[in-house]
Amino acid sequence: FPVTISVDKIQENGFNRVGFYTSSFAMNTNLYGFYNFKGNGKIQTIRHHMQPSFGFSFTPDFSNPALGYYQMVQTDTSGRMQLFSRHQGFIFGGAPIGEARALSISIRNVVEAKLKGDSEDGKSKKIPLLQSLNVATNYNFAADSFNLSQVNINTRTSFFDDKLSINLSGNIDPYAERSFLNSRGDVVTRRVNEFAWNAGQGIGKLRSVQMNINGTINPTSSQRNPGQMRDELTNDFLRQGGVLNEFVEQEINRIVNDPSQYMDWNIPWNLGFGYNIAYNKNPGASANVTSAMTIQGDLSLSEKWKIKFNGGYDFMTQKITQSMIGIARDLHCWQMDVS
Repeated sequence: FPVTISVDKIQENGFNRVGFYTSSFAMNTNLYGFYNFKGNGKIQTIRHHMQPSFGFSFTPDFSNPALGYYQMVQTDTSGRMQLFSRHQGFIFGGAPIGEARALSISIRNVVEAKLKGDSEDGKSKKIPLLQSLNVATNYNFAADSFNLSQVNINTRTSFFDDKLSINLSGNIDPYAERSFLNSRGDVVTRRVNEFAWNAGQGIGKLRSVQMNINGTINPTSSQRNPGQMRDELTNDFLRQGGVLNEFVEQEINRIVNDPSQYMDWNIPWNLGFGYNIAYNKNPGASANVTSAMTIQGDLSLSEKWKIKFNGGYDFMTQKITQSMIGIARDLHCWQMDVS
């Protein structure tokens, strides 16, 4: 048979098992600070709620040959060896590779103000100044380089009784960049295993920034809006011992940004709009900027039927984005959607 300069894969039918595990623990506490204003001013008190969380997780290296999940394979005629997973491409994936002993740290901040009441009963009113300011990162003691992960920062506030919300998030890479000449004489820029502040490059490189402005308009204020949804999901996650990180924030945002997750059948119509702008820059690459507007809403046809829609406009391509129109039916403990 002719010999090809490639790795051949042989699939074997039969029963096989992949088992992997991780262990972790987390702890968090709550700190409160108050600043009381004297005199006849409108503001009575400003409260700062800080929630630091610490966690540690351990995952063994499942590429250990004794487990049989991975195999060293010669990949070319020079004798170069590469590690391949025996379950690569399978529906359920394979065991993770590489040991991890990671310390995760996150700090969540909430700032609120209490205002004197204007009504006859004299009840004070609480308004959010900063609904959240979260900072999170982790340090992998088992890694041979780049132990500290990117620092994720996100903040959120709202106006007009949560009818308009502003979300801002970003990632800071704590490692420095260096430029080198490759074998062809081209200048290439790469991350190096040296902290940016030691290389005179500040606190780090800004890898990504995203800002979304979201608003809702409807004839009642009883709807559970995206801001309230985000607070409830975040607080439930923290109460169960979870630690906030970039993946958790993305999952919470995914749920919050799906209108079907919090559709209120008690209001006759609801209109939501948003504007998103994002900046991303990888080492040695040009910056990428995206900007788009979205609009979505629903309209009640009857007590149990709603028509819903969403669409948008991409400012970078100057084109209308993919749009959807659908109909929803409330089936008591079920919901039917056709779009």
